[in-house]
This record gives sequence, structure tokens and C-alpha cells, in this order.
Amino acid sequence: MNLRLFEAIAAIEETGSISAAAEKCGISQPALSGQIKGFEEALGVSLIERGRRGVLLTPAGREILQRAQQVLRCVKEVRQLAEGWANPYSGKMLLGAFPTLAPYLFPRIMTPLQEAYPQIDFYLRESKTADLLEQLLAGDLDAAFIAAPVGDEEIFTEEIFTEPFLLLAPPDSPWRNRKQIKLKELSSDELLILEEGHCLGDQILEFCSSGGLVHHADFRGSSLSTLMAMVRLGRGYTLVPECALGAADPACLVLPVVQPGPGRNIHLCWRRTSPRHEVFREIADEVRRLIRA
Repeated sequence: MNLRLFEAIAAIEETGSISAAAEKCGISQPALSGQIKGFEEALGVSLIERGRRGVLLTPAGREILQRAQQVLRCVKEVRQLAEGWANPYSGKMLLGAFPTLAPYLFPRIMTPLQEAYPQIDFYLRESKTADLLEQLLAGDLDAAFIAAPVGDEEIFTEEIFTEPFLLLAPPDSPWRNRKQIKLKELSSDELLILEEGHCLGDQILEFCSSGGLVHHADFRGSSLSTLMAMVRLGRGYTLVPECALGAADPACLVLPVVQPGPGRNIHLCWRRTSPRHEVFREIADEVRRLIRA
């Protein structure tokens, strides 16, 4: 029993093929088949079953795989810990952000960060907030930009910036000559928001509910760009974070919302146990500087 064998079982589950799993693990198919057979004999159970549609793990194989993945995660954390203590300013660093922030923040900060930390290889990932938190806790992400609150004691948060949500309305909006608009002036049947699972949609719903607003019953967008396109077509209005306004059609109307004014707080988050704690604090300072510039 060894780590390579655990990795091979995981590869079989992922690919559904012993030959593909062997290629992924960098060994020959006969060698992998022999290792699996020897493991089955040692355990006294069958781990895989072969069929016309490929190879599947048996129920026992799936149970063993779950434990094996826990071991692999622990080994990964040990390696990352050693690399981090050896030189926290070098190696791979995987940063995440949610979809209504990533395409607007990452292009702005990544070149300066790479110049400031030339020995760090930055990799980027865009996922919904719940997935980012799960990946962060599992060690699959090093740090992530998340809208507060986070609400997990295992995660350290450093506030980066606060930005308002602004009303984006169609070009022919009757509010064309207004300087701002109050929450109570908005209409529920024209409010367009993102589908469930997007933190921006949840934040807008929470804000609007304070003024008795609900969202348009017949439409929930899968992306912010879709919402902005629907606004341009005159199908309603939406609330857009300030950082994303550059992607909106300039013909659309943009107004501040007051009494109250909506917004979000963006934090850089990482595990409290990370050996790169001080590096992330420096990165947080650098990103704050870049945002203010």
C-alpha cells in the first residue's frame, strides 16, 4: 500500500479506464493492473469491476477511495507546508475570486503582483463563493477574494476594499435626468438579479428586501453580463458593483441608490494555518494600494 496506488485508484474513478489511469499516473497498464490485483488480494475484497462501458469502482472501492483521498489531501498539505516554510515567496500560488469580481479585479492586479513577487507562480480560479470556501478549507486554493461576511473561524480575512452597487437602467429610463434614486422608488417587477448561488444575487435580494422589493419573477441571470444585456434591451434594471460598470453599455443610465445605499466589502481570505500568512498580508496591502491608485 502506497501513495501512488491511492493516486491510481482515484485516477481509475476519474477516467473509468485502467489504461487512461495508468497514463495519467505515468506507469504501464500491466504494472497498474498488477498493483491493483495485489492490493485486492491483500485486502480480501474487489476494488474494481470491468464492464462493456469501462471500469467502475465497487462499493468497497469507493469507500476505500474516500479514505485514500483524505490521506492524499494530508500529504499535499504536508508538502505545501514544507515548501511554504522553505520559501513562502516562491512556488505556486492559487488565488480565487467569485464570478462577479474575478473578470474585473484579476486583470487589474495580476501584472503588478507578478512583478512584485517574481518567484511566485500565480494561478487564478473563478468559482462561486460557496465553492471557493470549500476549496480553501480543503487546501485546493491558497487564498480567495470573497465578499464578507465569511463566517468560518478557520479562515483569516483581511479587508481589501468596499464598493457600492449602482443602479443600471435602460437608456430610455424615465430617471434620465436624476442624480440619484431612493430604494423606495424602485419597482419589484423590473428588478433583474442573478440566479441562486451567486453571492451578488443574494446580497441584492437582502438589500432590496429591506425596502420591500422582490425580483422579476420570470428571469434570473446566470452572469452579470447577461443582466447588463437585458437592461440594455429595456427588460428591466439591475444593481451592478462599481468595478463592473466598465463592461456596461455606455448608453445605459447609471445612478447611485440612497436611503440606504447598497454595497459589498471584499476581503482576501486564507487559512489561519497557512505558512504564507505574512505573504498574504503583504499581498492584501499591495492589492489595496492598486485599487486606490
